[in-house]
Amino acid sequence: MRHTRPSLRVLSRAATACALLTVLLSVAPARADAVDDLHQAGLAAAKRGDWAAAKQAWSAAAALLDHPDPRIEYELGTAHAQLDELGPAVLHLRIASELARDGELRRRAQLNLGIVRRRAELAAEATGSRVAPPEPWTERLVEIVASDLVAWLSAGLVLLASLAWIVSWRLA
Repeated sequence: MRHTRPSLRVLSRAATACALLTVLLSVAPARADAVDDLHQAGLAAAKRGDWAAAKQAWSAAAALLDHPDPRIEYELGTAHAQLDELGPAVLHLRIASELARDGELRRRAQLNLGIVRRRAELAAEATGSRVAPPEPWTERLVEIVASDLVAWLSAGLVLLASLAWIVSWRLA
């Protein structure tokens, strides 16, 4: 069996591939760290009451992400609401509400969305304008049916019905 030495060209390509892989693997954690740092900076600014700085930090964090993050969208919506920028507030809070897997975050986003909507209605009344009607009740029903609570209640009812059937079958 004859051993051959790898050519310089093969070694060069392997080294380039390793370097590229190292760079690609190090970019994702760096981006995640930057997003977390910007999120924390936004929280600190909001705690100080500096909503413009908070909005700027959260906007920068959102710009680094490939997909919207419900937590960042919620924070952005809240910042816009605090700055009386009701249109962008509605947009970001709706995105947060639709994307949130966490029931508490979804609930808070919907609560803030209701507050922003009421503020928009009051502002419209003052100028003699009108606000578009809220979502139809059918869309709200779909949101409720899609929630985790309904899924767990349905599973519990199926289990209870199954147990009742088994007990009645055994007694018969």
